[in-house]
Amino acid sequence: MLRFKCLVLVESGHSLAAPRVHRYPFAMDTVFDLWFTREYDHREDTELHIGIYASERDALAAVKALKEKPGFSDYPDGFDVIPTKLGLTGWQDGFVTSIGPPPKDAAGEAFDLPGWLQ
Repeated sequence: MLRFKCLVLVESGHSLAAPRVHRYPFAMDTVFDLWFTREYDHREDTELHIGIYASERDALAAVKALKEKPGFSDYPDGFDVIPTKLGLTGWQDGFVTSIGPPPKDAAGEAFDLPGWLQ
């Protein structure tokens, strides 16, 4: 399953060993966006925006502090650290709404995609 978050393509199904950290060359105008996602078969997924950090080290320290807390400890591989450039305007080509395949028990789900995917 693929997801779009902050214009970064994120692949689900990673190792339980560590949070995903998307590695790119970083400049001083890069921050580290921390998300937690838990996927369910029988209900809507949980997606939590944890915070934005000045360094990868700070984001990973937050993961370490949270991973044993209730809810997070049940799904320790749900953390994503996403480098994000400051001042970058996303969705510059607009967006389109598409009806996707049926999620779980629903008849179909509408979701928005970047305009450049048309």
